[in-house]
Amino acid sequence: MSFVGRTRELAAARRELETKRLLVVSGGPDSDRSAFLDAVAREVADEAGLPVHRLRVADAGERSGEAGRTPGEVADTVVEACRGVFAVHPCVVVVDGVPAGTADGIPTGTADGSLLSDLINAFAGSESFLLVGSTDAREGTTPPLAHAPDDHTVLLERAVTAHRRGRLGEAEQRLSALPSDRCADGWVLLTRAAVHCDRGDPRAAGPLLRRAVEAHQVAGDRRGEAWAVFLYGRMCLLRGRAEDARRLLGAARGDVPGDQ
Repeated sequence: MSFVGRTRELAAARRELETKRLLVVSGGPDSDRSAFLDAVAREVADEAGLPVHRLRVADAGERSGEAGRTPGEVADTVVEACRGVFAVHPCVVVVDGVPAGTADGIPTGTADGSLLSDLINAFAGSESFLLVGSTDAREGTTPPLAHAPDDHTVLLERAVTAHRRGRLGEAEQRLSALPSDRCADGWVLLTRAAVHCDRGDPRAAGPLLRRAVEAHQVAGDRRGEAWAVFLYGRMCLLRGRAEDARRLLGAARGDVPGDQ
């Protein structure tokens, strides 16, 4: 599913990627930095038709099987893994958990080798997109995640993530915890409908999807509208309405900005 809520932050991130194909997002463990990176990566990958590769710095040492590795050795492992990906084909690469220092006001990486600088050097000249999550926001930097999301937006994003991972019960619980004034939100309606479809109950999804389409149209959210129409087509397919499904799925693809 496409990114939900926080349209200003997403738009800022997309503008950054359009000019440099590089995005650095700073934030601590409670900032939903990783969820934001994943959301932007999905948007870019969907529009450009590129695969997404994800790497957590904390996992690099574990996969090596070597205990007590220095930050510099872990950084080398991360950079070499990314360099190999960049060399194969254009893609979207997400590197999360880069320890941040500062150099001339610019977030760097570890003290033992400036991981961020090395990543950028490896990325230079490629046709890929590089999204980096820095673990420490520093004064003087302006990450795209400048406006903290409200609790209800975070709750919705976590419901979407739970649905994507097949945890339908958790998704329903998080959606049920949203206040009544958010229940008419197009993305909330869409996610509820998606859960019904995945539970094998497309009939219950129909009214929700009709309301979702209308909500996205009123908000002027073409991407949300396209996803709602797409899911409506899927619902028709589940109910054996092949012609309606073909028409709606085709319309959904045509409505997605950047896919035409």
